[in-house]
This record gives sequence, C-alpha cells and structure tokens, in this order.
Amino acid sequence: MAKKQEFSIETVKKYYFWVVVPVGLLTAIFVTLGAVGKITAEFNARKSTLESTKKTVEGIRGDRAHPNQGTIDDIKGKTKELEGRVFAAWDILLKDQRERNLWPQEVGELFFNEIHTLKFGSQISVQAREDYLNFINRYLPYLETHVDRRRLQRKNTTNGLWEEIPRDTHGRLTSSPDLPSGGGADAGILAEEATLPRGPNGEELFRYVGVVDWNTPETRTVTSHWVTLPRSVEIWYAQEELWVYFALLSVIKETNAGATGRHNAAIKRIENLSIGKLASQSLAERSATRIRAGIGGMDSLEGVGSLMSAGADSGMGAGAEMMGAVIKPQTEADAETFIRNYRYVDDKAQPLAASAASPFNEFKRMPVLLRLIVDQRKIPEILVNCANCAMPIEVLWVRINPGATRPFEIDSYVSGNTLGGGGGDPQAGMVSAPGGGMGMRPGDASGGGEGPTIHLGGALGHYGTESVPIEIYGCISIFNSVEDSDIRKETAQAQ
Repeated sequence: MAKKQEFSIETVKKYYFWVVVPVGLLTAIFVTLGAVGKITAEFNARKSTLESTKKTVEGIRGDRAHPNQGTIDDIKGKTKELEGRVFAAWDILLKDQRERNLWPQEVGELFFNEIHTLKFGSQISVQAREDYLNFINRYLPYLETHVDRRRLQRKNTTNGLWEEIPRDTHGRLTSSPDLPSGGGADAGILAEEATLPRGPNGEELFRYVGVVDWNTPETRTVTSHWVTLPRSVEIWYAQEELWVYFALLSVIKETNAGATGRHNAAIKRIENLSIGKLASQSLAERSATRIRAGIGGMDSLEGVGSLMSAGADSGMGAGAEMMGAVIKPQTEADAETFIRNYRYVDDKAQPLAASAASPFNEFKRMPVLLRLIVDQRKIPEILVNCANCAMPIEVLWVRINPGATRPFEIDSYVSGNTLGGGGGDPQAGMVSAPGGGMGMRPGDASGGGEGPTIHLGGALGHYGTESVPIEIYGCISIFNSVEDSDIRKETAQAQ
C-alpha cells in the first residue's frame, strides 16, 4: 500500500519555483496585453488627429485666398458693393412710386412748395394746412367720379334740366319726399330703373347716370377723425391714403375702360374698399375663417385678438376703434398712434400695433380689401390690373361668392384649380364695414344682416347671371426714404 503524501511548508519551499514562475508569467502576459491595448488606442487617436491636421493643412495649401488682410478687405468691398446695389434698387422703386403718386398742385403754391422741402412727418405751417383742408374737402367727392359712380338724378320740371340729388358728407342720398321707397337710403340705387316713380303722364322724373354702383364711398372716411384744422401728421397719412384709394379706383377704371353703363361694365358694383386698419381686421378675420374651414393650416390669430382687445399701447381703446366708434385724438402724438394702430401688417399679413417695429426697412405694407360684384369672365383682367396700377397690389387671396364658398389661395386660381370650394363657413361672407357692425352681402339692399346666399350665376338680379361677388385681399408696399432708413444709418456708422 502506497504511502499518503503529506502537505507541509517544507514541500512548498522545495517546489516554490515551479509555482511562482507560471503565476508571474501569466501576470506579465495580462499586463502586456493591457498596455498594448492602451497604446493602440492612443496611437489610433493620435493618428486620427494627425490625419485631420494634415487634411486641414493641405486644404489651406490648396486655397488661393487665405484669410489674410487682403481677403478681409475684399470681402468688405463685395459687401459694400452688394449694399450699394440694394440701395440703388430701393431708390429706383421709391422714385418710381413717387413719380406715379404726386402731391396735388391743386392744394396751392404755398403748400406745394413747402411740402417738397420737408421730410415725412415734419411740421407743416398753419396756412398750408388750411389750404390742404380746403383741397381735400373738394377732392374726396371728386374721387368718386374717377370710376364714374352711378348717380340718381332728378328732372327739374321747371326748366327740364337734370339735376344731381344732394348727398351728405358720407356720400349718401339726402332725404326727399319724391325719392323711391327708402327715402334717404340708397335703396333706390339697387332697384331696377323701372321701379323709379314717373310723372302723372308717365314722363321720366328720375334717371341713373354713371357706370359703377357704390352706395357709401369709403374714401369719405379719410378725414372722419379730424377735429377742425388737420394736424401735420394727419395730412401726411391722409395723402398716403388718397394715393392708395386712387390706385384701387384706377384698377376699377382700367377694368371698366370703354363701358357705357352698368350693363356692359366688368365691375358693376363696389361693395367695399377697405384699406389700413379696416382691411387689417378683415385679413385677421379671414385667418380665423380659414382655420374653421380647414384650409391652409393654423394661421396666427394674434391679429384678431389684438384688434378686438383694448389696445393698451394706443391709450384710447383700440377695441372700440376697430368696432367703428368715432375717436378723435386730442394731441399730435395721440393722432399718430391712432392712425398707425393696425394700419400696416407684417410679413404674415398680421396687423401691427402702433408700437410694433416694422419687419421691413424698405417699405410699409398696407393691407387692402376690394369687395366687388363683377363679370366673372373679367376676373383675370382685374387681377392683372391690380399688379399694374400706380401702387402695385400684391394679391394674397381671392374669394369667389364669399357667402357660399370657401376661401382659396391666389396661386390656386393662377394654376387653374377649381375656383372656390365646397360649402363654406356660414360667416364667411361677413366682413366689417365702416361705421361698425357687419357689412351687407351682395344682394341685401338693407345694408345689414346676412341677406340671401348668392350662388355663381345666381340671384344677382339686375347685375346679370354672369355676375358674381368677389373679395380681393392684398397688400400695397409703401416705400420709405432710403436716406432716412435705419439700415442706411447703420451702414454709414459702420463705415
């Protein structure tokens, strides 16, 4: 029987070499492997850095225009050259607009000479302001003749001559016992000529002359907030409005060129011509309509909230102002705030408060809205004339038969897509009118309420089956002075 081996310290001492050597060898192997991995990682990182540096150096070596002072000076020169081109184009557009829209010489020599020495917004002398007041009181009624507004005349039975029926300061017929039913209202304008009363022997006592029906011209509202003698700021902005209104009326006149009466006119009736803050409200309301109708995504409703809230920045209640209340500012500063409040829009056609900064240095964008009854075959011609008028109109949206169809984008019309859409929002046809409340729809002679829904080629009565109501929403760019602009001042300071 074999003898059992006993474990003792002496045995370990005897054979320790064969135990330590393998352990040490394994330890050395593990340490070596770890060191190699770390060195490899550092090598790869260093290699990557060097390769990147090499590529950068090669790129610099191949670049002919190194970022030295010469390059910097060249960049500055190119920038200055580009700025010069921008200012030159800006100046050309400004001069073109000024040449198309002149200050009226009819005001008088004193005013005409003085105004050309002043910058926009400067103080105008008392005598010059009096001259302008006399001028504009004559000019506003004259503006209506530019489109040959249809007028009701009465025959003088004494001398047989036809005489104009007097109108009030708003352009509405004054009351007269022998007028058609409606008295002082313009309901007679909407009636057929056959309904006008005749003499005892059937002779004609009333007749219509002119081409375009226009019940209450919005041009008369230009001076509605003036107290007595206009302030300087009121004159500067009033003339701006006259230029814009003249441009809109020129579109109508050009489209109706050659028309001898309503029967062969392309534009038969002006429902509403809104500019500035009244048009701003309509544009903002249209954004809400587009959301309800599910068209064009979520437009901003900030404009609606701004217009209908009490404008804290105006200090005079913007909410009441936009709902048609007559507000007469008491100071020059109040007058400018009142006029500028929501008069212009930003790049998204949302109204700008008087305190808001304009997003454009070159121009201000004034919104416009034309609500018309037209021969639908002439709609493309109307849009062309909008682009070619004295103050070109950037058409944003066009609505056909707004009381019964959804709004559509102008580019949809141009590309030949279907006009209008399916059944629309029941409020789509309602647009604010001067004086507060909702404006009437075409075909509603009462001037208020919703009125009957009008369909394409439908119940427009005496306007003809080819006639439709349309709304044209757009903006007019009113160029600022190049020299007085902030960007010009910043450029001059940088140089």
